[in-house]
Amino acid sequence: MKHFYIFFFFISLLVACSPSGPSGTSNPFSTSLTLNQSELDGYVSYPEQELGFEAGSLATQLKTDLKLKLDAEISSPVWEGQTLQATSVALSGQYAVVSYNMQGQTYLGALDVIDLSKKNKPSLTTRLLYKNADVNAVSVRNGNVYAVLATENKGSSYTSLLQVLPLDKDGKLALETSQGMKVVGLQGYAGTSVLAADQVLVTSGDNAGLSVLDGASLELRTFVELDDARWVDQVGRYIAVLQGNPGRLSIFDEKLVLQHEVALEGLDSKEAKSMLKVLGTTAFVSTGNKGAALVDLETGSIMGEIGFDSGFNSNALAVDSNFVFIAGGAEGIYAAYADHNFMQPISESLALDTLGKLALKDFDSANHVVLSGSTLVVASGLGGVKIINLEYEKLELESVSACEWKVSNPNNFPVAFSWQTSSSDAVGYVVAEADTETSFRAPEAKEDLQIVVNGEVVDSAKAEKKCGVNADTELSFKIVNDWFNNNGKDYGFQAEIRLTNTSTKTISDWEINFDLEAKFSTIWNASAQKKDGHVRLRALGWNNELKPGESITVGMTGTAEEKFDKVDNLSSSVEFDD
Repeated sequence: MKHFYIFFFFISLLVACSPSGPSGTSNPFSTSLTLNQSELDGYVSYPEQELGFEAGSLATQLKTDLKLKLDAEISSPVWEGQTLQATSVALSGQYAVVSYNMQGQTYLGALDVIDLSKKNKPSLTTRLLYKNADVNAVSVRNGNVYAVLATENKGSSYTSLLQVLPLDKDGKLALETSQGMKVVGLQGYAGTSVLAADQVLVTSGDNAGLSVLDGASLELRTFVELDDARWVDQVGRYIAVLQGNPGRLSIFDEKLVLQHEVALEGLDSKEAKSMLKVLGTTAFVSTGNKGAALVDLETGSIMGEIGFDSGFNSNALAVDSNFVFIAGGAEGIYAAYADHNFMQPISESLALDTLGKLALKDFDSANHVVLSGSTLVVASGLGGVKIINLEYEKLELESVSACEWKVSNPNNFPVAFSWQTSSSDAVGYVVAEADTETSFRAPEAKEDLQIVVNGEVVDSAKAEKKCGVNADTELSFKIVNDWFNNNGKDYGFQAEIRLTNTSTKTISDWEINFDLEAKFSTIWNASAQKKDGHVRLRALGWNNELKPGESITVGMTGTAEEKFDKVDNLSSSVEFDD
């Protein structure tokens, strides 16, 4: 590990190729940018190799219908005879951005941009080589790439940096923004991860912690001292930071108040790779020689573990609806399965089955893995990048009546899917058991209904007429009270949603969905999940039953950027007693 003390400050280099910026600050990077497509194509091969699981694994015993195919390989950059190693992957729409660095004391790094939009034929659109800097991690947001770099300290007061690079719609990187080159010096020895959102979160290793930067200006907002901070992720109000030596997961709220510190075994190796992925209210954590753990962010409880034989060290993991793919360094990629849809909260401890190891040939080291729809992207060390396609029998969608839909799952393993109307985000999740037909109720389907698995639309059906909730229920929204805070900048509100059973049958369970960009202070009479402006309310144990004519009122308070009197895509789904 390359250790240096550095301090936090901001520089804006106006000309990327000039020897110095304002106040005589030296340009810290020596770079080589490749945009020529014919040259980039030379780094990509298409083996189209069918993959299975190694003999003796649980997957071969189950004879699972899940098939995998190695679609493409991208070779690592080489500079003056030295091969770089792929370290991490970040996704943004159709593009995957990969970071590279060097082992040992040599500083050499790169960024690759990969276009995943062409089925089975991904292409390399940019390769940026840093001749005097490692690139340890990367994140992408709103057309910008955020790269954490480490440089050798030669008379400079900083060695760990965050650089922001524009990414255009064609997948081409540029060294400068319209304001010049953006570089931020970071506190700590070396940056280990970055997450770009409304604010930019960066972790640093020994004697450092978590830096919180303003998303626009990149000025430091807050710094939290955390030993051996290895990775950060955030969904909604939870910020999770994985630490090592000793292993623990620190869970903060949006104000960076520590909520839970969860002890984790297997993370005692100094300077080892460890990463986490937050999905809903669950953190999926790679725990070194202990495999992986699932942690409930609300309670701090460990809800499941994936164990392996001795000698295995997990570096990272990717999650879809039912499957977890684990990057295990030199051991390659393993897959595990749970009879649970990970998009839904985990209410009790889960049993996860390790399906086995993917039978990959000529594999170097699995450092990081991400899942984009049905595509696995693996940062495989000196082996560059592996792009693997997940293949399975498609689900079939059928309209049973105006309000009922049926999904047939021809696979011999359960498949979790989401359903949505063609112009909205996902509004419900269902698990279709193996070789079965599953029925569910949709919201008002004035548009086509779509079934989505792993982010990919696998089937759709025309909505023959207005489907659903109004046939058996009434649903209303109203503002009860409102006010303005912060000199009129924030709109405060108290609102109610009322669900009434207008049928002749007893409702045994109910759910309400709507879209609203707001910060909620409290929600009562329902459990709530909030993600990217979508809110899902579910019945509690004591109020799930509604007899004919009965109602339930869900209340909430919060703030929004502007005044409103209704919410978008308000819908409900209910279940009836037989």
